[in-house]
Amino acid sequence: MGSVQKEEKTVKNGQKELLTLKIVDRTGMVVVRSWNHSDTQFLPYIDKPIKLTRVRVTAFANVKIGELLDGTGTIVHDGPFAGSDDLELFWQE
Repeated sequence: MGSVQKEEKTVKNGQKELLTLKIVDRTGMVVVRSWNHSDTQFLPYIDKPIKLTRVRVTAFANVKIGELLDGTGTIVHDGPFAGSDDLELFWQE
């Protein structure tokens, strides 16, 4: 997890928070967003390996962005998983 950011947006005359996660590895960066998840859920994962299972990928103007699914849709893996050792070394560099 590279960074966790939240920002206030005006949606239908009301304020909503948009969560933006930047997931980084040696090959590049993926942006994942959510209107329904809290930043406090992801802050402990900064500079640590994380794996997200079941993410909706959307494309607009040739930019692909992941979206976290509501409820139990997206599963967060923070324990050991395939490739997590290499990610640990990456974050220590």
